Amino acid sequence: MGRTVECFSRPENLRCSGLSHIQGVIVILPPAVQLLTALFLATSIGRRKLRNSLIFIEAFATFALAAGDFVLHEAARDSSPSFLDTFQVADRAIGALSSIPPFSYTLFLLLYLNASVLPFVNPLYSNIYRYSFAILIPLIIVFNELGGLLSLDYGVVGGTIAQGFTDVNAQMSSHTFTVVTLATLLVIQLGAGISCGILTYHMDRIEKLGDGIPGTYPSAMMWVTAGTAVGAVEALLAFAGANFVTVLVRRVLVVVSRLFVIIALTKQAYESLIPPLGTGSLPLENKTNLRSKISNPRYSTFTHFHNRFLDRTRSLYDIGPSDNNAMLGRGPRRVTVTYDRVNPPTLNQPFANQA
Repeated sequence: MGRTVECFSRPENLRCSGLSHIQGVIVILPPAVQLLTALFLATSIGRRKLRNSLIFIEAFATFALAAGDFVLHEAARDSSPSFLDTFQVADRAIGALSSIPPFSYTLFLLLYLNASVLPFVNPLYSNIYRYSFAILIPLIIVFNELGGLLSLDYGVVGGTIAQGFTDVNAQMSSHTFTVVTLATLLVIQLGAGISCGILTYHMDRIEKLGDGIPGTYPSAMMWVTAGTAVGAVEALLAFAGANFVTVLVRRVLVVVSRLFVIIALTKQAYESLIPPLGTGSLPLENKTNLRSKISNPRYSTFTHFHNRFLDRTRSLYDIGPSDNNAMLGRGPRRVTVTYDRVNPPTLNQPFANQA
């Protein structure tokens, strides 16, 4: 009968003792695939935004910690008792650094929602999401550290170095912190997925009516929704405990979840380079990047647009002839522009005695 598998950093699916050599090699393959997919993101579009880089940081930290954990447990097989102190220091270091993956992923979700979802929802709900994430992310780190490092003891069992809890109370305390960490991760992913899904649904309805809102990417948000849904399933599976099958399935689900997110970021990056059909204007992200290259009327010393022309949901092609006077601040001006939406804009420059 095989040894019992126990993962002492269960939210990250790390520090799993009791796996055979072959099992250890198999379960390290999904983190390697995750790193390769994140490397594609980093080399193509990851340098453009911090939130994209966080996906690569999570993948790199996951693979590095999983590889270090594998090497450490392999070295502990049939090792001498003198290796116990080295094993204890290395294992605690892996446990302390295991908060990097969930911190990077949840921070990515916060930044993505803040840039792509929250600007288009009710300000009250936006603030609720922001403050909730600001509170829950630090809690994940604290509870994860307590659950993975609290009251652990190390010793030699059957010629193999192993770790365990000092007593039942310590085990229950660690289990409680782990459950809270997993529940918080589950809530964050469900919240992000539901918000993206609802906004995607409404954006699809608006597009079917022949309109669209610049700066929104429904197809990309659909992939984020799918990614967070798979991530939520992975978090639910963590409540079932640890064995070789659950460890492997959870790591595969993480790869699928992050692959969906990478697809979303890639689609959004390339869609931002293409003007939405019928709007005649670049998406908001490109407008922001072009401000340093062209003259922007919003920041010029000439007459500024009326407030309604600063509305992000309107394109310049939505401005009718009746809006020309308000937009141009018509009054004692010598030049006016007439645009009837059919013919090209006409520049009217009267003589001085007609002004």
